[in-house]
Amino acid sequence: VGRRPRKIACDCSHTQRDACQLLYSACSAVQFLSPAHQRAINALIPIACTQHVIASPVDLDQFQVTVPFERRPAKALILGDAIRVAGSAEARARRAGYEPEQLEYLSVPFDEMPKVFNRYQAVVIDPVMFHAFGRIAVEALACGCHVLASERVGAMSWPDPLAACRAANRKFWSVVLAGCQDKSGRRFGFKLLRQLAG
Repeated sequence: VGRRPRKIACDCSHTQRDACQLLYSACSAVQFLSPAHQRAINALIPIACTQHVIASPVDLDQFQVTVPFERRPAKALILGDAIRVAGSAEARARRAGYEPEQLEYLSVPFDEMPKVFNRYQAVVIDPVMFHAFGRIAVEALACGCHVLASERVGAMSWPDPLAACRAANRKFWSVVLAGCQDKSGRRFGFKLLRQLAG
């Protein structure tokens, strides 16, 4: 207790960055989940192949407004725990004029989340780590909540995350399904495994 953590070098044959570099170099195209995700990866690894930015799919038939905004209490939902949520989350809610209320991560079944969002006027998304997309942002917006997000939420790097998700749902699955049907995609998987095995 009170001691500073020590950094211990990994003796693995490939670092995580090297493994990602191998992966991206072997691809003919790379898909990113948000503009922020694309910027972050390109800052770390040089990528020469074609790049696509496609929002993560969200079921917008399931996530929708069922309780009018004005009938909800002026509360902000913080979903998570101290490991995942930054210490600034409650202050972020209060600065915006909402009383924060926290629910533990995975304490509510996923199918119940639209009902939960419809009980709040706002949702705070203030993660400790960078989230490439952050589905909860679009799910909360679709349910009519104000989203109070930090710069670590990639979904908020779209000018309109909800519109981006609506436009991307079909495109996302067409890209995924096309990749599954392509024999070269399967060959690529075996080639990559052999490269990583050294």
